[in-house]
Amino acid sequence: YCRTVNGLYYELIATQVLSMALAMMLSFCINLSSFHMPSAIFFVVSAYSMSIYCILGTILELGYDQVYDGICNVAWYELNGGQRRLFGLMLREAQYPHTIQILGVMALSIVKLIYSVSMMMMNRS
Repeated sequence: YCRTVNGLYYELIATQVLSMALAMMLSFCINLSSFHMPSAIFFVVSAYSMSIYCILGTILELGYDQVYDGICNVAWYELNGGQRRLFGLMLREAQYPHTIQILGVMALSIVKLIYSVSMMMMNRS
């Protein structure tokens, strides 16, 4: 599913998230110099637009975690030889899940996005 989404909507997701991030940054910089109500409203709208995509990425990652937990709870020692080979394949694939990415660099996850931005801000200080 994620490979298909990345292939079809790669440009759309990257453009949307990056343009909203740029809009948020610009409106934040305008509000740093002096409070400007339209910029503050635009900041909130931009954050909402960007978070929609990131929340969907986060939901996918949480789903992958649930699948991985389900696979890890299987009693593999009770499986026969063919089932063990399939189980090994499933386990290997589940350890490195495919995620929707922004420009092929960063996963589309709100938690990772907040962490990345906060680390960039801390390194600038």
